[in-house]
Amino acid sequence: MNFIRKHWFILFLLAALTLGLLFPSAGIALSMGNITPTVLIIAIFFITGLTLPVEKLKSGLKEYRVHIFLQLFIFIVIPLYFFLTLHLFDKYFTDNLTIGIYALACLPTTVSSCIMFTQISRGNVVTAIFNATLANILGVVVSPILLSLFLNTAGDAMALEDILRVFTGLGYKIIVPLITGIIFHRFMPDILSGIKGTLSLVSNIALLIIIFMSFAKHTGEFSQTDLGQTVIAMCIYLALSYLVFVVLSFGISRTLGLDRELTITALYVAPQKTMALGLTLITTFFAGKNISIGLILLPLLFYYPWQMIVSGVIRSILISRTPARS
Repeated sequence: MNFIRKHWFILFLLAALTLGLLFPSAGIALSMGNITPTVLIIAIFFITGLTLPVEKLKSGLKEYRVHIFLQLFIFIVIPLYFFLTLHLFDKYFTDNLTIGIYALACLPTTVSSCIMFTQISRGNVVTAIFNATLANILGVVVSPILLSLFLNTAGDAMALEDILRVFTGLGYKIIVPLITGIIFHRFMPDILSGIKGTLSLVSNIALLIIIFMSFAKHTGEFSQTDLGQTVIAMCIYLALSYLVFVVLSFGISRTLGLDRELTITALYVAPQKTMALGLTLITTFFAGKNISIGLILLPLLFYYPWQMIVSGVIRSILISRTPARS
């Protein structure tokens, strides 16, 4: 029972994927075209704005070295790693999976998971909040630009009107509800603080419904006979890549002389990738394109639960080696 309580989101994520594959018609009907996912996305980022401690941005500025390191790791090191290594392994992946890995590479870190793991592992929570908030704000603009550069390098450049369409879509789905939520947070912080857990639960449930509908809508794309070995190769590649990111995060932290708390923070903030913004970016970016969005989503749908599993292991190791606080 304790295991289910700890890992309920990952278990329900796997259930959402399975139900999407088994009952695609139900997911398509629930989507109502694209109305339901859009409404849920707007709700998620409104809730994110409500619970985003923007005031922490000012108080976190003093740790500038770790901020520069983490933002460069998220938006430069990880994309560059995938760009270089995918050229070595691209023969094992389909074009759509390769695009999906590029899309994953461009995403910011998680909003809440990295903060939660930092807190329970006794890391520097303020630094985690600062960088998660900053990365997700930057990601609305930086992630589409990075993905456009990747596609351009791969010979699949986007027209200017398509890029503008993406920013417009992200604007009303993310920026407007996020800013609205931040404004509400400013005027009722005490009330929102008391229902933060409920808001987080609602946001996670909305995300699971979006995943179910997304998989249901694109379930026909997973019937390719040669997809099995390709997906296995992708999972192995991404699993090993995440471990590389964790080791790199630790190594750079020690090289920079960061203390134990900041090093712990880096282990969670640097390698993780957000699911909420990822789903929104991918579906918005490739809307109307003759492309397999379902397959493009697969790298993210594997990477997210894997990062939670590895983070859980790291947390157990850190807690076992950390003396209890008096």
